[in-house]
Amino acid sequence: MFKTPTELKITPREHAALIKVMGWLKDGSLRGGDDGQFDMSQICEVSICGTVACIGGWVFLARQGIAVGAGALDDGTIDRADKYVSSDRSPALKNLYYPEDRRWAWEAITASEAATAIANFLATGYPSWSSVVAERTGGKDA
Repeated sequence: MFKTPTELKITPREHAALIKVMGWLKDGSLRGGDDGQFDMSQICEVSICGTVACIGGWVFLARQGIAVGAGALDDGTIDRADKYVSSDRSPALKNLYYPEDRRWAWEAITASEAATAIANFLATGYPSWSSVVAERTGGKDA
């Protein structure tokens, strides 16, 4: 069971977008890796594979009604996504969008790990990145 937007101190649109992005990550619509659209080290970029973004970037796009595979984004949309993730997001989302533990590389975070961190955040208000990544790394630096 997920907490409400009010309990999480986020907006209803952010809450709905987090659930949507979590679903995309779980069902494979958003894939990581060299040919994927998910990369925690990229807020929002356009590559030969289409749009590549982190959790926050995809939350911004989902809030705008932009779905995975929607095509190339204009520079204004990319700039607004950067601004949203960097400063316009609800403060409670900082630890989800910017994992606190830097012993492992953000680009190594998998789509499955991101989905788990979103679920953790929605359920508790905290993404628990260290425990999510520890499942893959055995608690070692990655």
